[in-house]
Amino acid sequence: MANNHQPFESWIFTLEGLSAAEDRALQEHLKECESCQQLAQALQGVESRLRAAAELSPAPGFTARWENRRAGDQIWRQRWQTYWVMQASIGGAAFLLLLIVWIALPLLRMPVPVLLAWVYQAFGVLSYLGSLGEAALTVSEALLGAIPITLWVAILVAMGSLGALWLVAYQRLTNPRRAAL
Repeated sequence: MANNHQPFESWIFTLEGLSAAEDRALQEHLKECESCQQLAQALQGVESRLRAAAELSPAPGFTARWENRRAGDQIWRQRWQTYWVMQASIGGAAFLLLLIVWIALPLLRMPVPVLLAWVYQAFGVLSYLGSLGEAALTVSEALLGAIPITLWVAILVAMGSLGALWLVAYQRLTNPRRAAL
């Protein structure tokens, strides 16, 4: 039994929860095993030193210094992220510009057909947008006539309420919380 210390060593470090049988077995083992006795005494010595030690409190102004440093770190992190986003945006824009120039350079050798094709495409897009606007106007006139005014008022009130709820939730989620002093 003197060679098998495993359950007894872990029981020595258990603060609570030993059954009566385990406690008796531990006490019997401690009477016989000098290694486990030294471990139990060392643990009691550490616990007594910890209880006797004075409670430490932070230096005056610690909270203010910590909040200032945290705010400074956050500003630095935001600046660093902004820098890299700007660098990526500038790089992407330069790449797209080079790509456009590379594609458009052969087209500039014969500018009249290219300009005519662009004008044709622009008129096609304008014609499409006009047709789309007419279709939207027709649908909206049909909806206005088919849905009673009380339902429109209810829809507007519901949309306004949901918008106000969203604003309150957004304000609460983005409002920084301060540590209590």
